[in-house]
Amino acid sequence: MRCQGGDEQVIDDFFWEGTYRREIEIGAYFDNVELVSAKYPLELRGGCCFFRRCRDRPMSDRPWRLRKVRGPLRLALSRGQAILDDAEWRGALDVMLQLWAMDLLPSHLSEFDDFSGTDGKPLESLCNIRPLFPPPAVRQDNDPSHHAGDARRSDAKAAAADSGDGFLESLARWFEDETRDDEEEEASDGRLKDDLIGTHFGARPGGDASDAEVEALPVNCTDPGLVHQKVKAYVARSGFVEVLGATGIAKVSPESLQCLAKALVQLSKPSRWVSQGQSPTTAEPADEVQAGRASWHDVADPVFCLELLTNLTCTPLPASHCLSHIWPLVSTHFEKLLQYVIAGNGLSEMQFIERLIVNTLRLCIRLIGNSELVPTLLLLTQHLSRLPAQHFAAHAERIACGTLVLVQEANLPHSGLCNIFTLLRRISEFPAGVGACSASIECLNFWLSDDQELSRLLSLQQFPELLRTLKAFASQNSTPASATALSHLSTLVPQMARGARSLPVEAQSQWRSLWVPTLQALADIARDGSQRCSAQAFVYLQRLLLECGTDLALPWEQLEFNAWKECLEQVLVPLLQSHPAEGADGAALTPGSQEAAATRQANAAQLVCRVLLTHMPSWLRSSPDGFPVLFLRILHVLVSEATTETAKLPLVESLKNLLLVISADPAFGELPSPKQGETLLEAAWGVVSPALPELRREVQLILDPSAEDRAPEEVAEAGAAKTDEPA
Repeated sequence: MRCQGGDEQVIDDFFWEGTYRREIEIGAYFDNVELVSAKYPLELRGGCCFFRRCRDRPMSDRPWRLRKVRGPLRLALSRGQAILDDAEWRGALDVMLQLWAMDLLPSHLSEFDDFSGTDGKPLESLCNIRPLFPPPAVRQDNDPSHHAGDARRSDAKAAAADSGDGFLESLARWFEDETRDDEEEEASDGRLKDDLIGTHFGARPGGDASDAEVEALPVNCTDPGLVHQKVKAYVARSGFVEVLGATGIAKVSPESLQCLAKALVQLSKPSRWVSQGQSPTTAEPADEVQAGRASWHDVADPVFCLELLTNLTCTPLPASHCLSHIWPLVSTHFEKLLQYVIAGNGLSEMQFIERLIVNTLRLCIRLIGNSELVPTLLLLTQHLSRLPAQHFAAHAERIACGTLVLVQEANLPHSGLCNIFTLLRRISEFPAGVGACSASIECLNFWLSDDQELSRLLSLQQFPELLRTLKAFASQNSTPASATALSHLSTLVPQMARGARSLPVEAQSQWRSLWVPTLQALADIARDGSQRCSAQAFVYLQRLLLECGTDLALPWEQLEFNAWKECLEQVLVPLLQSHPAEGADGAALTPGSQEAAATRQANAAQLVCRVLLTHMPSWLRSSPDGFPVLFLRILHVLVSEATTETAKLPLVESLKNLLLVISADPAFGELPSPKQGETLLEAAWGVVSPALPELRREVQLILDPSAEDRAPEEVAEAGAAKTDEPA
């Protein structure tokens, strides 16, 4: 019922405090759902309308208006929630938004959850939304007597307690309590005096002088900060803010819960993010002040409603309130928002995007234990990894810290681990984000430092993904993350081989199958990484290929010749060959790049020769027929690379050292080559001499300095005869 007395009398007090409310309360008492359903929406809509009109009023005027909606909104918690539809929930949420704008909500609703960095400190946030009407500071000279209200209110509640428990007694006491509430509110307003005590009291806005005797409120209070505190405490005790808490949600029917989720979905989207073909329908603001307020609401309202939607979805629900009632709405909404950002939109809504990322991770962390939701949750993590570079770089640390929490608290399935590794590799593309890379390395440390987690990772066939991720971070240019990743690559397989990890027997025996892939990862870094990372990778390759007698030395006796053959063919030979004279774009390398490539090829040649000489005796014992073929093949590659212009001298020196050792070994001179009637040494010189004709004489002169005065032909014949002598 609309009256003519201005916006202070939007709905007649008789209907606010009289017939509608009484009918609702009596209907609720006797479980008359039909009566409540018929009357409650009218009262709530009126209350919401009343409160919306108060947002632009002075602070001293707001308590009176808040009181007008207290009754119907409190009913939302205790009696009428089950029958709210979309429109009623929209009205209730509008009230919540106005309370937030005036900083009248408790901290658990007004402060947003966020992740901490690896140092335990809060992350720097782009979402710095503050209340539209910040609370004034309380003066220090206030009389402490204003704290007496809480004590008087506690005494009043204790005195109101009654020991009777019969039906008529309880019904009579209920009516008596309601009557007492009316008398207090309509006469002396004693309860509000306790809540909103002030030094001066005046008339209700729009009323006459006699209204001051009926409703005494601190209209002219000399301390606005104190008024704000009292109003905020009053809101906290009103029960309305608990509508979206666990207790309140438990009383909502599944149908009404869906309506609430729909309302939040509609409100938790920036106004600019409209569907194609549509345009925002916003009225032009009346003045600059109104424009500023409208701009604040455009930014703040979607952020706040997205928080409420996430909190609602993560709230533990009773068995009768299955999450499946609202999850399709929520997951589809988040997916559409992320897809909108992935498409390159929303560049001006960085605050909302930050909260979108945080709340996406919050949903994953809180709900990953629900097996029915896992597929859609993992889809959301995939969307995070596909964010545009501008957004991903800005929020990489937040994504990494949230991912760390998810990894630590959830037993992710195979597909979930794949998504996490994809996210981590995307983070590695931004090495300047030290905090993000640090949190990502913590994720890897969680798996690698815990034997149970490592065993689970291996059982789910995730070692290739782990290697790719370690390689991605190790390839960074001398960052702390790259050093840690390289260290993991060099120590994991030796630890498994030496039994230093408490893993199941089947997991420990996997080290032989993991050895070559690990070498491949290190070889890629040695070839393509920064100068410092490349040098360190070569050191770790030597450890995994040559080291003996230390805690990190591999049990070489457990490696068969076929494993070494695979290592040489798939790791060392490609490392020796893959040093092009031009860049990937076809342009010629700079002199500095050419020098770096030559150095790496020389290191690779030296490593190949050392591996051949170190492990040749065991290879001959395990495969006397296979070794000559493999040896000659590697020799062909060495000669071919040594004759190029980019790294001729260093490779020739490595080749000379190899030939010098085998020429000085009488046992090697007796080995047969694959060709009938030819020794392996003769076959070796047959490969080398056509391309490097002077090399044989140099080797022979080192072995026999007295041959310097003889002709080259004599030296060659003497060398051949010497190798034919029995040992």
